[in-house]
Amino acid sequence: MNIYFNESAAGANVVEILSDKNVVLENDSLNFTCQTIGNSLYNFTLYKDGNLFEASSENITANYVEFVIENITQSDIGTYSCEVSSRNGSYSSRNITITLGAIPLVTLSPQSKNVSEFQQLVLQCNGSGNPSPSFTWFKDDVEIDNLTYSITSSMDGSSILNGTASGNSAGNYYCELWNQFSRVNSSSASVIIYTLPYFTFKPLNKTIKIGDSVSFECNASSIPLPNINWYRNGNLLNSSSYNVTSGLGYSLLTINNVENGHNGSYRCEAYNSFDSALRKDANTSLIVLAPPGQIPEIKIIASSKSFDIAWAPPVFLGNLFVSNYTIKISQLTNQNYTSPNCNGSLQSGECIVNKTMATIMDLHPALKYYVRIVASNAVGSSIPKESSAYTDEAAPGKIAIISAMVLSATGINISWGQPLPLNGIVRYRLQRTLANESNWQLIFDGNETREFNDMGLHPYTVYSYRVMAYNLKYGLNGSESESVNETTKQSAPSAPPQEVKVSTTNSTSLNVVWRSPPDGNKNGIITEYLIRYKSVSEASYKNVSVEGNIFSVDLVSLQIFTNYTITVAARTQVGLGPDSPSITRRTDEDVPSIVMDVSVTVINSTSINITWGTPLKLNGYVGYKLERTLANESQWELIFDSTTRGFTDTGLHPYT
Repeated sequence: MNIYFNESAAGANVVEILSDKNVVLENDSLNFTCQTIGNSLYNFTLYKDGNLFEASSENITANYVEFVIENITQSDIGTYSCEVSSRNGSYSSRNITITLGAIPLVTLSPQSKNVSEFQQLVLQCNGSGNPSPSFTWFKDDVEIDNLTYSITSSMDGSSILNGTASGNSAGNYYCELWNQFSRVNSSSASVIIYTLPYFTFKPLNKTIKIGDSVSFECNASSIPLPNINWYRNGNLLNSSSYNVTSGLGYSLLTINNVENGHNGSYRCEAYNSFDSALRKDANTSLIVLAPPGQIPEIKIIASSKSFDIAWAPPVFLGNLFVSNYTIKISQLTNQNYTSPNCNGSLQSGECIVNKTMATIMDLHPALKYYVRIVASNAVGSSIPKESSAYTDEAAPGKIAIISAMVLSATGINISWGQPLPLNGIVRYRLQRTLANESNWQLIFDGNETREFNDMGLHPYTVYSYRVMAYNLKYGLNGSESESVNETTKQSAPSAPPQEVKVSTTNSTSLNVVWRSPPDGNKNGIITEYLIRYKSVSEASYKNVSVEGNIFSVDLVSLQIFTNYTITVAARTQVGLGPDSPSITRRTDEDVPSIVMDVSVTVINSTSINITWGTPLKLNGYVGYKLERTLANESQWELIFDSTTRGFTDTGLHPYT
């Protein structure tokens, strides 16, 4: 359509097109207004999509015209502009795009939900329309504001309601979609909120004596009503071990005959059956008053007569203070425990202390003792803790029994009993001396045997013995035993008689004297002396014996002027000792026997030679005396005295 006006002097240099709406519904009407500045003759033309468009006009003035399009159809949708022309030229307005509108339409209604308290509640509503619809949310017909929930709507026709669920979030939700053409509501969504349980009655802390009964009550509420579990020290309780009576929203835990194992922290847990994450705990505790537990360890430092004992308190105190510790000892395992003497005892005649240490006194050295310690509190006593230790060693006691038994002439067996008391591991030292002497000699040292054969002794000698025990660990000496004496058996003397002397008595006898063998060589009682003798010409000895208390003898009826070899030996009841060194002695001389074989030979008228033989028995060193006399006369004259056996007598009278 062209509309002309007179052109003003200013000209139509500004053209504007206006529309009463940019979006229209089908069958609706649309108004465009074109206007310019000036009062010249103008021509107004309406264009659609660059093409001339015919429309009716209304309200025409010199610089203003209104175009009207009735009964809009799809073909009327497009881009419009207005052109103003005059003799001075043409001017176009800006473009206006007209779209076909639509009323809002719900394409997705919010869905009903069951939501746990404190979880996110998210509802979505989708729709279409042109222009794109706006959204308004309602809960129970009350508009929801952005302070309660986060509402996010987009131009693509979607709206999301988002918030943290609480107990007040339960209700019916819907959304309203609207644009300039209409409003429409979505279907309603039901939201049910399952709440976190809360306790209407919490279990109370309990302190109970062992063996008694105890109950814990726990009540809770939630939507829906909660279930209730019981825990001890973080572990779910087994109803077979505990008496649990439960229903929705309440539970009663009963423990009969309470034991130490029931002591601890208890927890009542209420949880929503719809969502197990919805849990609430109520903590309580059960303190069981019980006897203390066993002492974990005993340490003992031993001396020879005492124990210094220390121990740690029980790990489990029975939930009370340990009031005291009782100590007992025994030398037999689990038998006959008695109260020792200890320092700091709280009660006379007992060993009861309130510290974790004590000194036990008046013990015996080197003995094994069993120690038992019991901890006590106001409820009772612990299981005994046992340990054992040996007291340290000490000097042994005196040996009361020692005996000696002769074995032979050179040996004695000595045996002895143990010292009383032993006081540890002992060894023995055996000493010996001659009777009535004090010069003791160590003959045995360092063995655990209690017997010794003392050999190499002197026969028939009295020996004294004593024994002493000593501690092997420390070398501590015990007391010496009483001495015991024993005499070795007799033996043949080991030495001959002493100072043997032989003297000549006469021509047919010798006197022998001697002294006994040395005391150390007698080896017994000398019962006799044996004197043996023989002449040099004899092959064997002759024997003469005398009693042991006689120390001389005369050998008689000997040969005259004869050398004899003499020995003396001593005898005991066991045997004969060695001979003394031989001594040779000769009997005295005696008158020789008659001279035999006398012969006289005349040499001449004045000389006679006389010869003779030896006497049958010389009886010594002989010389010869020759006497002469005249025949028939008795007056003998010594004419020769010499050892030769011949003589020539001269100067005689002839024929006399």
